[in-house]
Amino acid sequence: MRKTDKLYYQCAYTPNFTATIVDISETYGVALNQTRFYPGGGGQPADFGTLDGIKVVDCASKDGIIYHKLETTDKLAVGAEITGVVDIKRRLGFMQNHTGEHILSGYAKSRFGAENVGFHMSERGFTMDLNKPLSPVQIQELEDLTNAAVNDQNPVITAFYEGSETRDKVFRAKKTFAEDEQVRIVTVDVYDVCACAGLHVSNTEEIGFVKVVGAQNYKGGVRLTVYCGQDAFWDYSRKHAICRDVGVSLSADTDNITIALEKLMYSKTNMKKQLDKLRNENMGLKAQTVGVGANFAYFFEEDLTSDDMRRFANLVAERAKIAVVMNGQQYAISAREQTALEGFVEEFTDKLEGRGGLSKLFAQGAVKADYERIVAFLENRNE
Repeated sequence: MRKTDKLYYQCAYTPNFTATIVDISETYGVALNQTRFYPGGGGQPADFGTLDGIKVVDCASKDGIIYHKLETTDKLAVGAEITGVVDIKRRLGFMQNHTGEHILSGYAKSRFGAENVGFHMSERGFTMDLNKPLSPVQIQELEDLTNAAVNDQNPVITAFYEGSETRDKVFRAKKTFAEDEQVRIVTVDVYDVCACAGLHVSNTEEIGFVKVVGAQNYKGGVRLTVYCGQDAFWDYSRKHAICRDVGVSLSADTDNITIALEKLMYSKTNMKKQLDKLRNENMGLKAQTVGVGANFAYFFEEDLTSDDMRRFANLVAERAKIAVVMNGQQYAISAREQTALEGFVEEFTDKLEGRGGLSKLFAQGAVKADYERIVAFLENRNE
């Protein structure tokens, strides 16, 4: 069976075609004599669409033959003519992102000496890995340079060469090519020249806009998350909706959201300080209800942090020999004497199925016993 004719290289913008079925495989799908479906590769996903109205959910190349994975092949037969339609809007998004990635990569190398060592395109946008770190200022410069190139309206040229013909060419490539190997080189004016099998727009202006939305340290370099073209517009639209909703919640317009958030955080911080002060005062008042010199005292509290429980138990232990503070099944135990604490904690955790940590005069952890068992134990111990 001869290799599939790749019509997508003739024109990446044409979605419709007719072809003849040359093979139907349960494992791989339907093979055609020619196709406009790009099978994926070079970081770019495979095309979706339909064959005779049946959904194409994936496609892949095997030994030069492109197989189309369909929802069903029940009504298809080898030798039959079939009509294909590629989801061209989805493909255009990939093309915009792919060409945008080439310009970014070209500038990353020429301006900052950073090589693109990893590229992955998802349904929305892509990530690219550079082999050296870039500062936020450098990343912004990289984005600005790329968008200036997009607006220059330069043609994107693709051409095939024999491996032997590329020896004197300067271009980006992740491998070396055999003498008789077919090499497809994509040239984006002076910005980038790269060996690439993927599909691209024909002019940089079709990319529309390039936006770097994320950067993280990755394997000694940086991983950038980027949206181009219609994906950049999608990202802007959803973030605008988020800002609008946040603005409504804060009673602020979009331009004043940051100020409103700062005021809210300042207010929250002050309220927390006041709440902490009131909580400490309340714990102090409760601790004073314990008689000085008492052998044992316990309290059940709600919504206390671990630090609050420790503080409260220590306050009570200033008046009682052993103090227990419970917050649900969490416990904090403080005592005046280490031997008294160790003996009590051993009994407490044994009877109530507890575990935790023990220091000189303090223990903290949790028990498995329910509320009734905890109360019964503490009441008996208090007698």
